Amino acid sequence: MKIKHSSFYISFIIFINVFLAVVATQSCPPEDSITPCKCEKVCDDCRVSLKCNNLQDFGILPQIINRTSGHQYDTFEIKRSNVTNIPASLFETHKITNLKIWSTAMTSLFDRPPSTDLPDVYIFLYEAVLPSIQWEMLSGIQNLGRLSIRHSIIPSFDSSFSNNVPKNLEELVVYDCSTETLEDHVFSSFEKLLELRMDGMKIKVLKRSMFASPAKLQLISFSFNEIESLPSDIFSDMPDLENIYLRGNRLSQLDESIFRPLLPRLEAFKVSENPLMCGCNMRWITEIERSQWTNLYYVGDCEEPNELKGKPLKDLDADDFAHCS
Repeated sequence: MKIKHSSFYISFIIFINVFLAVVATQSCPPEDSITPCKCEKVCDDCRVSLKCNNLQDFGILPQIINRTSGHQYDTFEIKRSNVTNIPASLFETHKITNLKIWSTAMTSLFDRPPSTDLPDVYIFLYEAVLPSIQWEMLSGIQNLGRLSIRHSIIPSFDSSFSNNVPKNLEELVVYDCSTETLEDHVFSSFEKLLELRMDGMKIKVLKRSMFASPAKLQLISFSFNEIESLPSDIFSDMPDLENIYLRGNRLSQLDESIFRPLLPRLEAFKVSENPLMCGCNMRWITEIERSQWTNLYYVGDCEEPNELKGKPLKDLDADDFAHCS
């Protein structure tokens, strides 16, 4: 009889622990414990989000985080605020996997580098005003899968980035961050990187040594930069590459040795708003299959000579190069 009671007691304790874990994971805290922030959970099976807007008291965010230590959130989002930093305990205690910061000024991204091995972490920064991006603050987020930074100031990507950002990164998006230079080998240790977008900046030089070899990259975008030419090996040893975006640069030539092997397998190729010279050295493009090229996924026009100005690359034909020997 004692054994039965003992077994019942153990089972009851296990049930209570599981129940509490589920409650922590799936429920919003009391409203008065998170004011002026709000908790969202739009359905029983939906994940919990904590959203804060227009916080101007530096002390309020740490207080909210401490008061709700028994609750877990999937997403933490802050907008139009002034805070000292984001508490690292959001990752460690509250188990967030999505951090979204909009139009917020901070003295530091986190109070200390968070330590978490939760899967598929996503960090999104939009107009985050920081003295500098402290890459070491990301070093303990082991499974940082996606990182997106828009409208901030990052003059260069150097060894501080490559030495600190976790190597499980699969997607990096950087837009309008005034970046001018990429250090050699800056992305070469990111062997799991699938998508790299660095658009709307001042990058002039790309080198093959900047990327992993072999690379698993499926998409590369360096649109609206200041790139005038590409090295002949820039896309070599990238067997999974399917999308190339180079719009709005200063490219005048599309080197046959670079693009002819790639174009038949690409799903998207966008080189519009470049001063492309469709001279005799572009005749090769008429010799490849282009029936699948559509205006949505294959974009690029001739700038010169005058008789071909504005003509889409997909519409070039042998007659356009009849004068070439």
